[in-house]
Amino acid sequence: MSPSTTPALTLGLNHIWSTHVAFAAFDAERIVTSALTERLATHSETYTALEAPEYLTDATELSDRFAWAASSILGLGSPTACQIQLSLELWGPGYEAPVLLGAADATGWAFLLGSPADHSDAGTVAVIDPRAGSNMVPVPGMPWGRPLVVAPVPGTLTTIPSWLMASVLPLDPNQRIALVRADIRVSDSRAEDLKVSNQ
Repeated sequence: MSPSTTPALTLGLNHIWSTHVAFAAFDAERIVTSALTERLATHSETYTALEAPEYLTDATELSDRFAWAASSILGLGSPTACQIQLSLELWGPGYEAPVLLGAADATGWAFLLGSPADHSDAGTVAVIDPRAGSNMVPVPGMPWGRPLVVAPVPGTLTTIPSWLMASVLPLDPNQRIALVRADIRVSDSRAEDLKVSNQ
């Protein structure tokens, strides 16, 4: 990607935590195929993994955006050092993930499709406050103990350092979500130093 086509990124939470989280927007309708739309409409399982090339028109665009996002939050400056593994996932009724803790340097989610939910927090990704003692606050509130909540809105992309703990709140009985999850590894030796210093 040239600088003129670099996706717009917003780095969040540096005013609360010392850790950056990246947010970006993309055109989900242009990437999603009709086959994926049809597959999600009839999806009844809790979780299904699919082959991305069969259901996406341009997975490269998502890879580029994840690379820029990871480079930005890790302070690497260049996305060329990133190796990205994309996983196309369908989340169905009742799906939840109490703990998401990645082994890569950064983790991201790009939401492609979704059906309405009865509860506002259903299917959201909650990134847990990483600061020591935050889970011991009796009444969570700013600036302690409140997670960053990422709503599964199609066309939104979020990337976090993988050492941050996250969870997926349970989906509603009629809710379905299609998304791409990214595991991002960098070859830059500074990534490990930043992982330690940002905690």
